[in-house]
Amino acid sequence: MPALRQVQESYWLEDGCALHRHGGVTDVLYPWGASMGAWRLQAGTRVAWTPRFLVANLETRLQRKQFAAPEEEASLRFLLEAWPAAVKDAIRPLPEQHWQVLCQANRYGGFYLDLLRSNPALAMLNTPRNPDAVANLPADLFQRKRRELAGLCGLTPAESTVRILARMPVASVMRTNVMLFHRVLGEVAGPHDWVRHLPVLTGPVLRLLGSGVRRLITYRLALSVAACGERSEAWAMFDRLSELEDLVAQVRATRVRIDSPDQIPELVQRLRLRALELADVARLSGGAAGGAGAQDFPPPPLPETAQIRAIRSAPMLKSEGRAMRHCCGAYVDRVVRGNAYFYHMTWPERATICIQRSGRQWRLEQAKGFANRVLKRHTINLIEMWIVEGTRPHNVEMQPRRLHRPYGQAPGSEPRQASFFDNA
Repeated sequence: MPALRQVQESYWLEDGCALHRHGGVTDVLYPWGASMGAWRLQAGTRVAWTPRFLVANLETRLQRKQFAAPEEEASLRFLLEAWPAAVKDAIRPLPEQHWQVLCQANRYGGFYLDLLRSNPALAMLNTPRNPDAVANLPADLFQRKRRELAGLCGLTPAESTVRILARMPVASVMRTNVMLFHRVLGEVAGPHDWVRHLPVLTGPVLRLLGSGVRRLITYRLALSVAACGERSEAWAMFDRLSELEDLVAQVRATRVRIDSPDQIPELVQRLRLRALELADVARLSGGAAGGAGAQDFPPPPLPETAQIRAIRSAPMLKSEGRAMRHCCGAYVDRVVRGNAYFYHMTWPERATICIQRSGRQWRLEQAKGFANRVLKRHTINLIEMWIVEGTRPHNVEMQPRRLHRPYGQAPGSEPRQASFFDNA
């Protein structure tokens, strides 16, 4: 490497390289040829450096004259003129890591460019993240069969693998996306077979097929996600995907099927409620087995049923509010003081029930569905009947009514009252 003159300019050219000084650091870039490389000089030491740029962005800056000084313009023009036109045409559509791809094209020439044009995903898999590692690759790497290149990446060395990789559009060829092929193609059954039939394999599709909910999705959903490409609406569903994966594993949901991205938020809320119910059942069974667990709220005033479960703690009440999208989580103090209590109903409608103390009795204050929706009259009637049955005194032993003895019947020969133990 030639000696560098210590000058005051921010950008300058010297001996076939572009230099940029900023904040006591000097970046050195040899864009093409036998000396191609990038280094960073600081305090007399030289370390490897990976430039982060896109060829299209450099061309746009030069075309729109977006630079601070004429020296910067000369540096941009020097870099763009150093790269051959065929190389720039092949690399320009890639969304990232242009410097690593340029280093591969500089060493392997047309063999690498042909693969980059026809199968960019396979080319990216064979492009090291660290440009210094290019020198350690075999000289005839891209003269080998493409199925061998797939095998070197850890995939099955078969022509079918090469054809599957070729279905990824160039706009999706990012390292995080192409690495998902290891997870998706590693499976031999289930939805992963769809990669052989889907028209395109974008990043969101691979993320979906490689997620923990892959057994719940349908081919229709995979097609709709593939049609969106890399747009933001395709990635929007993954905001809750990690939570959905945890809930599916927690409640062991296996019969749910997702046909549309719009179903994911609703499914997350359903599984949240199911997780709360399971946690409540586990807490009750644990208390019966050996000691009551810690409860933020007093014992429920009305008995539970298979469809109506008590909300027994502040975290459960706040989770209920988040899942049902209403403000019941703000009434923790009323429940602690014993003035109100909340229950969750699962049938015939999903609802949150609030009962209020009225003297020695409890009455229905309100019952709302998801997002404060009004419940059907039939549902309200069932809730009111449950409250009436729950507040009826059951501690008084009811004696069977004595039957009148027919005229002429001897004492002691009255018919015995039927008992539940008769059929025991």
